[in-house]
Amino acid sequence: DFDGDDVIIITRTGGGGKYINRKDILGDTTLSQWGANKVLTRGGNSLELPERDFDANNWIELDAIQEVNQADKLKNIALGTHVIGPAVWNGASWENNSPADRTRNTEINGDYVGGKEEFVAYDLIINETGSLKFEENTDW
Repeated sequence: DFDGDDVIIITRTGGGGKYINRKDILGDTTLSQWGANKVLTRGGNSLELPERDFDANNWIELDAIQEVNQADKLKNIALGTHVIGPAVWNGASWENNSPADRTRNTEINGDYVGGKEEFVAYDLIINETGSLKFEENTDW
């Protein structure tokens, strides 16, 4: 049972060597309740590579499981979705049909005009060929 103090590892080894031969880990083995009532996703500042040791700086804590359940299925917050690399706006659409969200670095390479929808990015770069504008009186 997952009860809030579980550590999740990915390993290629069975038996007693699973932890020592781990490839990736989510959780802190030094804290007894490290993950109680937490929902985490890999953050935009991470290398997006497996880590043998848990580094909380590479993860973003989400507000609640409802945020995951209600997420746009194309965003990294959605369960089972993890797009590697930044979200890139090319002036007409999101490349790879993968829009910005608060877990991803985001690049604007063309004109982006936001409407009433929320715009969130982990780290935002507006290149010299890009611009970011929002409708007047936009209130999120």
